[in-house]
Amino acid sequence: MTLHTISAEEYWKEYLQRLGKLNMSLIECLPDFMVISPAKTGTTWLSDNLKCHPELFIARVKEVRYFCAQWKLYDINWYLKHFLEGVGRKKGDVSPTYAILPSMHIKLLKALKPNLKLIFLMRDPISRAWSHVKHNFKYREFNFKNYNGNFKSIADNMFIDNFTHGFPSCFNDYLGALKRWLSFFPKEQIYVGFYETIKNNPVHLLSDICQHLGVNNNENWSAFPVSKISFKGLDEEIPLKIKALLRNLYRRKTLELATFLKANFNISLPAEWDNTLLGEETGPFVVSQNRKGHDIWASEGRFYALRRETKDVNRAIEITPESLKTCAKISGNSFFETTSLVDESICQNDKTCSKDSGKDTITYEDRRLAGAMDELFEAISESSQNHVIELVCAIDNYNIIWRNAKFYGVPQSLGSIDLHKDFSLYESQMLAGNSLEEVKRMIEAKMPRITENVY
Repeated sequence: MTLHTISAEEYWKEYLQRLGKLNMSLIECLPDFMVISPAKTGTTWLSDNLKCHPELFIARVKEVRYFCAQWKLYDINWYLKHFLEGVGRKKGDVSPTYAILPSMHIKLLKALKPNLKLIFLMRDPISRAWSHVKHNFKYREFNFKNYNGNFKSIADNMFIDNFTHGFPSCFNDYLGALKRWLSFFPKEQIYVGFYETIKNNPVHLLSDICQHLGVNNNENWSAFPVSKISFKGLDEEIPLKIKALLRNLYRRKTLELATFLKANFNISLPAEWDNTLLGEETGPFVVSQNRKGHDIWASEGRFYALRRETKDVNRAIEITPESLKTCAKISGNSFFETTSLVDESICQNDKTCSKDSGKDTITYEDRRLAGAMDELFEAISESSQNHVIELVCAIDNYNIIWRNAKFYGVPQSLGSIDLHKDFSLYESQMLAGNSLEEVKRMIEAKMPRITENVY
C-alpha cells in the first residue's frame, strides 16, 4: 500500500486500519517528545545523553520507526508498549526517519498528541550527505546493496544515484521537513539546532534541549557522555569534484533555509556551513539518461527533463543553467517529481494509459516520501531489524531479554541458542511480560523457597 498507487483518502483509511484501536490503558505511554532530526545529524549522541537524565525516558530501541515503517506490521498498542517503563517520566522517541514523514502521518501525530515537543537538528548539507553515503556503503544499503567493490572504486554515477534518488536523497531537504511539521505544530513546540554544536559546545546544546523539554537543565553534565563519538564512519575524505557537485544540489536550498530560520526562529547557520555555501560549484550534470525519451539534468537545486530528439541532446544545445530553464519543458524540485511529470506527460498522450484522478490531491513530495518509506520498510525486513534483541540482565538462572516491546526470561539451561533465528522454537519455554518487573516476579515465583526446619 503506497501513495504511488492509491488516492489520499484510500491511503488514510488504510493507515488508520493498520494502526488499530488505541488501548486507553496505554494512553499515558504516548511519547511526550520526538527527535525528528535527519539521519547523520547526531541523533545517537543525543539519545545516549538524554537517557542519562533522571526525568527522561528514551525507548530501549533508539529508532522505533513506528510511524514511518513498523505501522505496516504492528498496531499502535505495540508501539506504546515501548514506553511503558517510562510512565511517570517524560518519554521520547528518537527516530531520524521521522524527518521524512509525509504530511498525513504528521497529521495523525498531531491528533494523538497535540502538545508533542519536537527536536530537529541539522548538519552542513554536504557533510551530512557524505556521511550518509559512507554509511550506506558500509552496510550495503539501498543503491549499494549489490555492490561488491571497495569505496575508492565507486563510480561518480553511484554517488549521484545516492544523492538524488530514493530514500537517502530525502534527508537533506531540511526546509521541506520543517515546513511539513510546522504546518501541524506551532514553532514553539519545535527546538531547532545544529549538529555542529555537539562538537563546539555540547553542554550548551543539552541544556537548551532540556529547557525545551521542561526538565532540569542544570544537571551534573560530567556524568553524561557528552564527549562520546557515536558510530565513527569511514575515514574517506570527500573528493573535490563530488563536493562541487553537491554544492550544485544544495546551495540554493541552503540559502532559502537560512532566510527561513532567521525569519521564524531568529537563528543563523553555523560557520561550518560555509562548506556548502562557499567554494566551487559544478555546472549542470546528468542524473539519468534516456528515461522514456528524456535526459534528467540537475542544476542549481532543481531537476530538468530534456527531451531527446534525433540528435544527441548534448550536441544539440549547450547545457547551461539558463538553457535548461529555457529548453526543458518539464522540471521539478526533486528527481522524483521531475520523472513523475515525465511519466504523466507521456500518459496524457497514451490512450491505453490508466489515468488515476484520485492521486491529484497528493503532493509529489508526499508521494516521494511515501516511496522512500517503502524502501525503508523493505530494508528493515531484509535485515531482520524487526526483531532487535537486547540482553537486559541476568537473574538467577534466567537471562532477561527485550524483544519487540516485550521482556522475556530465557532459561540459561537452554544453552547457546540463536534467538534471532530460532526464537519461535523456544518461546514456549520463556517467561514473557510487558515490563521488567513483571518478568522478575515470574522468575521469583518459579524459584524454590528455602524454609528453616523448626525443632
